[in-house]
Amino acid sequence: MQRSIGWSLVVLGLVVLVAAAPGRRDDVRATVTVNVQADCRGTGVTVSINPWVATLARGDSLVWNHTGADSMDIRPLRGWPFPGVPARARAAAPARAGAVVPTAPPGQRFPYQIALYCADRTVIIDPDVVIGEG
Repeated sequence: MQRSIGWSLVVLGLVVLVAAAPGRRDDVRATVTVNVQADCRGTGVTVSINPWVATLARGDSLVWNHTGADSMDIRPLRGWPFPGVPARARAAAPARAGAVVPTAPPGQRFPYQIALYCADRTVIIDPDVVIGEG
């Protein structure tokens, strides 16, 4: 079976990642990419995240690409459905999370922060990871 991610919504704020998508074979592993773009010019900061909702199955991994900021951190706040915490993403180097652990409980929210570092400011975004049923 195939799964597609067809969300093209680009907005500020909350990112929800859903893991363990129904209909996926357990032996199929994918890397899901979230693109984080920041515009740090001027007095304000504009941020966009695409896709807004990323769907993962157990065993899938996640990559956060970023542009427009000097670097980016992914900071788990309570629990984390991945083994370890991604290292700081520098220019042209993404943040990576390993495969969703098989013990990740369905329906539980895992809040985390995306910290974007611009030359003269830090921008914090508070999305969640949600493990789906299945």
